Amino acid sequence: MATITIEDGIFHKLTHDDTDVMTIVVKRVYPLLLPPTPVLPALVYQRISSPRVHTHQGAAGGGLAYPRFQFTAWGTTFPS
Repeated sequence: MATITIEDGIFHKLTHDDTDVMTIVVKRVYPLLLPPTPVLPALVYQRISSPRVHTHQGAAGGGLAYPRFQFTAWGTTFPS
């Protein structure tokens, strides 16, 4: 069985499950950076940090983490 990462889940949610997002960006959802000549609008996501949960006995729950993500939306106009 393949391992699914939280990044895989975010990509799938934004490109398959969220019809509001899909209507706007279609499948233009990218990890880390936009491609060199992007078609806009588009979304970029990246993991900012992954602080681990610790107890007095050490790491909790086999490395339980609370990752933080940043999402950047790119468009061709600025809303007024």
